[in-house]
Amino acid sequence: MRLNTTAKDHAEPSKTIHLMGSSSITEYTGFWSSDSADDILGQLLSELTWRTDCINLFGKRIPIPRLQCWMGEPHCDYKYSGISLAPMPWVPIVARIRDRINTISGEAFNCVLINQYRNGFDSNGWHADDEKILGESPAIASASFGATRSFQLKPKRKGTDKPSTIYLAHGSLIVMNPGFQEEWLHQIPKEKQITGARLNLTFRYIPPPLSRLEIG
Repeated sequence: MRLNTTAKDHAEPSKTIHLMGSSSITEYTGFWSSDSADDILGQLLSELTWRTDCINLFGKRIPIPRLQCWMGEPHCDYKYSGISLAPMPWVPIVARIRDRINTISGEAFNCVLINQYRNGFDSNGWHADDEKILGESPAIASASFGATRSFQLKPKRKGTDKPSTIYLAHGSLIVMNPGFQEEWLHQIPKEKQITGARLNLTFRYIPPPLSRLEIG
């Protein structure tokens, strides 16, 4: 879902990476200043309640290698990989991040999955954010605070291009534009040399229940 905005509401992206067809990633380097990003990181670490979730793997419950926090509007229940998440209410710092991203992207993101990668041993394997509840061709915005981590991408079609990498720095923002989730996979690999924490906020839009009935 997109907001009604005018041209003056948008800033020019520092870099746009066109991947294939109509899909692309827009990258905003230094979207937050170093001082602002430091303040945001400190607030997020101190104010958020983190949870450790597990997935089923070969008949066993295995903890995922990161901490999580799910936040959003009351109707934004979310489920992926067998993990069910009920939304926590917005805290002011995350609401401010959401509002700024909505303004520059023209989207109306109403929920966010916040991952804490405690060090380079924490990771997130190959996946696409293409759950049915997100609707067709969703846009996903990803804000990063803390240690720089590699964001790897590869086409879903086997036998095509080798994985590419974008380095997500402190205070940066990328927007995975509509069409990206249908065509591409992405991951945060393990990087054992990294000792610092990184917080990643991936903003999404989940339609209200009545809207889902109309489009489904």
